[in-house]
Amino acid sequence: DLFFFHKEWQSFCYYVNRTTFLDYEVTAKDPEFYSGYIMNTLLQKESFTDDLTRFLLKELETEHTNISSFAFTGTLLGGEMMNVGAHDTSVHPGFRTALMSLSATIGWDTSTLDYSGLPERGAVVGEQLSTFGDGQYPNEAGKDVVHWQQEFWGSNYKRLLAIKHQWDPDNFFTCRECVGSESHHTHASGHLNTHPFVPAVG
Repeated sequence: DLFFFHKEWQSFCYYVNRTTFLDYEVTAKDPEFYSGYIMNTLLQKESFTDDLTRFLLKELETEHTNISSFAFTGTLLGGEMMNVGAHDTSVHPGFRTALMSLSATIGWDTSTLDYSGLPERGAVVGEQLSTFGDGQYPNEAGKDVVHWQQEFWGSNYKRLLAIKHQWDPDNFFTCRECVGSESHHTHASGHLNTHPFVPAVG
């Protein structure tokens, strides 16, 4: 069905066999930057349902506007990473059972001055997307993930927080939504700010 989905949007390309990842990466040309709101979820075998298909098709058909684009990018996971214990590293246990890291982007041209509403819409779509998987890849997650401790680290968070308190009790090394950052960002009122302001490394 996807082969015939909006054929006017399709383009054709060719592929070249590469013997190593480095052979591919050394000539890869990525744009220096782009404007957009990105979101992510980790999809396990049970995630691939008719509901997910309907969600993907609906978003592809409806999210683009006259000033924005919308796209999904799926990265296949699995293989040897599934043989590592869920608590042997820091990553979300969902990585160990995921078959795909699915990211989505609402993008706009860098010359667009008024993109109001697009990041807010991205936050809504990101919340919807997250319901289909278990965990998120932090490097491609939205900036408005409310329960980021669970989404990024899962059941590893308590252990990671204990390590953080032992080796960096003053939170010298920190960033937005890093382990332990929630205890060091408060409003002037004294209330917890669940969305730290900007990345900061001491």
